Amino acid sequence: MNETPRKILIIRLSSLGDVLLTSSALSSIHQFWPDCEIHFLTKKPTIPLIQFHPAVSKIWQYPTGKDELDRLKSDLKKENFDLVADWQGNFRSLPFRKLGKKSVSFPKHRFKRWLYIKFKRPFNPGPVPERYLQTLKDFQVPDSGAGLSLIIPKTIEIDTEKRFLQWRGSEKSPIYFIAAGAKHATKRYPVSFFIDIMNMLAEMQPSARFILLGGPDELDTANQIKKSFPDNQRVWNAAGGFSLLESAEIIRLCTAGFSNDSFLMHVATAMQIPVVAFFGSTTPALGFAPFRSPALIVEDKTLTCRPCSHIGRDSCPLQHFNCMNNLQPELWFPVIYQFLLSSSELK
Repeated sequence: MNETPRKILIIRLSSLGDVLLTSSALSSIHQFWPDCEIHFLTKKPTIPLIQFHPAVSKIWQYPTGKDELDRLKSDLKKENFDLVADWQGNFRSLPFRKLGKKSVSFPKHRFKRWLYIKFKRPFNPGPVPERYLQTLKDFQVPDSGAGLSLIIPKTIEIDTEKRFLQWRGSEKSPIYFIAAGAKHATKRYPVSFFIDIMNMLAEMQPSARFILLGGPDELDTANQIKKSFPDNQRVWNAAGGFSLLESAEIIRLCTAGFSNDSFLMHVATAMQIPVVAFFGSTTPALGFAPFRSPALIVEDKTLTCRPCSHIGRDSCPLQHFNCMNNLQPELWFPVIYQFLLSSSELK
């Protein structure tokens, strides 16, 4: 059995969702080695996602310039890490592995994943959060059973909740977040379908309200939805108006929500908020399904062309986009509504 490390460097440079998915393994490591000093190397945009995690002792920002990168390597070398856990697993993270007395790396199973996407060979390596922890199997670190976690400072909680309550008022109506954006087009549920589901839900629950969330790049999508709901009290277009942690706090205040296979889906799971997740060109077998939190995955399992990518595409390679177009709201709404009733305070 390996000795207990005193100091660990964990590397996960990007992206937002991938960094948030490390939080479960961080909790397990911290519980098993409470006295171990855990350092985390990541890029600037993802720092807020692990900045306040109780397991993390220090965060190192991955730089963009060569001189800054050389200086970072020199500074990290002085830390004398007992273990480096490379959860990025690419050419950018590779040079940092030698900075520890021992190192482990995250297997991405690139060839098996390619066979799955290209020829639909069986592939199910398990949830990514569990696979992060499995890199430490030689150290016999047990899975604590923790889900994802995202710690929000009290000041952000108070300020964000104040804005939320100014919109909602004193009425205790069900509030649903809508995360209609995604970086790649084939991971986006059609805007018209989101609108249909919102209308169906409003018909069943006349007091229901909706918050449109997303980054500045997703503002156009949110605007399209908002045009169908001119009443500001019914639908709040908050896309592009909140930081990462503020958006997480908004989600925490919601009854449930709807999301594509995207970062905000993982935020909902970290907040333990029920989420309806639409999967198009990607599949849960790739390892990025909602993790240890109430969720309904909406997908067409009958299509033989899925998945066509592990991250999504700019357009459907077969030009039909049936992976999303087949998820008709009128067919799925009874299942969705039953899920919302059974997993929220609405029952």
